[in-house]
Amino acid sequence: MAEDKDNRNKFSVFENDNSRSIVQRFLSFIGLKKLPKITLEERIQRFQRTAQDRLSELQETRKFLEKSVSKDLIKYVDKIMTPMMRKVTRMNQISTEAANSPDDQNILLGQYKQWISRTEQIVKAFSERRHDRKNLINTVVKQILRILSDRITTDLKTIRDYIKHRLNDLDLQSEDKRELAKRIDAVLQPCLLSLKSIRKEIREYRKGSYVTLEEAIERQLKVDRNRKKNSEKALHLVDGIIKQMNNFDGESPDVLNHVLLNLQELSSLEISVPKLLHAAQSSGMSSETITELRDELMDLEEDMADLDQLLDVTPEIADRVKKISSDLEEAHSLLFSKG
Repeated sequence: MAEDKDNRNKFSVFENDNSRSIVQRFLSFIGLKKLPKITLEERIQRFQRTAQDRLSELQETRKFLEKSVSKDLIKYVDKIMTPMMRKVTRMNQISTEAANSPDDQNILLGQYKQWISRTEQIVKAFSERRHDRKNLINTVVKQILRILSDRITTDLKTIRDYIKHRLNDLDLQSEDKRELAKRIDAVLQPCLLSLKSIRKEIREYRKGSYVTLEEAIERQLKVDRNRKKNSEKALHLVDGIIKQMNNFDGESPDVLNHVLLNLQELSSLEISVPKLLHAAQSSGMSSETITELRDELMDLEEDMADLDQLLDVTPEIADRVKKISSDLEEAHSLLFSKG
């Protein structure tokens, strides 16, 4: 009986102290104190110490490779390792800024986690293959392609953040901002899908059979050009849409909707017109094929006629309209000069 009474007294901790959380009452029951809460600053400091250890490992791996591989290969190793070293230096500098908000600190925390994970992967990959030149070259190739994939992921995030930033500057209700964000996303879809398609292609390429260093460098240059083209196009489109929002402030929403639809049409034409021009440049086409291409050309010319108002949006968008118009004129000349 006495034992049962003692047990009831222990469990009364949970019954009588309703002001404390379940966790606090449980810890009190088992005789433990609640662990002190770790602040964001302390978590960042812990990751900084880990990052410093990983940086030392990266530097040691670099020194070993410098002594054991040829100069032509070490320059490609540096293309992988040097940006990683610079990035952690920039993160350390950002962490010392007193004005960092909690949101900024959380972003920085995520960047440290990602950097540590990537650095561990790089050190492990190079350490395991440092005595085998062929496998070492393959590691360099895989890491170069990984960097390309990471850049596209960063671009996609930058575009999303830029949209959010520009929308925050507008004097609109939250619901209107959400609706505009959907419309912007629809306009940007060709650019975003192209970036995601390039990233998917890189990932499949990276998983494939052995690739030479020359092939990887050639692929890197080509992908970087396409990546920059689509990323810059997306950001210019956002600027154009926001400019139209300011221009049409107080006017009918139908006016802005019409501009948004035209921007979406421009993105579509930038896919269709180059394909038509490429086909028009072909030789030995049958009369049936020429007729079909002429019909397609006239449809695209009709679509193009609606886009004149985009010439006043931004200089970048105006240049894109002029480029598509020029390509259509060239395709027209080619197709109607054929028999």
